[in-house]
Amino acid sequence: MTDRRDPGISRAADAAESWLAVGRVLGAFGVRGEIKVEPWAPAADSVLNVARHWRFVVPDGQDFGPAKQRLLDQLPFSVPATQAIATVRVQGESIVARLDAPLTREQAEALKGFEIRVDRAAFPPAAEDEFYHADLIGCEAVNTAGERLGRIVDIDDQGVQTLLRLEGGMLIPFVAAHVLDVRLAAREVLVDWGADWL
Repeated sequence: MTDRRDPGISRAADAAESWLAVGRVLGAFGVRGEIKVEPWAPAADSVLNVARHWRFVVPDGQDFGPAKQRLLDQLPFSVPATQAIATVRVQGESIVARLDAPLTREQAEALKGFEIRVDRAAFPPAAEDEFYHADLIGCEAVNTAGERLGRIVDIDDQGVQTLLRLEGGMLIPFVAAHVLDVRLAAREVLVDWGADWL
């Protein structure tokens, strides 16, 4: 059983929809209105390579000065906005994209810092016995004794090991020895883990 190294999803998501944060705009690339993006997953594996519509969202707490706001007012769309993507390519650890709505270099630069979200439906299917982090978050961890241990609120990737973080702070290693079954339809994860284990 493995976790799917996603498209590196942030927990931020549109409340009423399935749009998940997968990266952010670093700024303009070149002089033809392309944008450079930092994906939350390795660039070659990012869902941004296959999703043809991206949503640009102002990050929480972001405040723009008057100069940047004037540039944003000149965009061919208002933000937050979902935009069709014309081209995408991997550029080192980043992704470079051109929107269907043509941008000037200055307009592309104005999107710097914006979060990029992608509809969960655009993600490629996970392989058998693999799961996207976003699908695990919100599932209830239940042990073999039938005890409800708590809802999964985050996935901690520690490099050598991935941990399920439950509300209340309990951590469960996401390995076959402890995670026995993932029942996405029931929103449950069956674990071999005691309620009193730390």
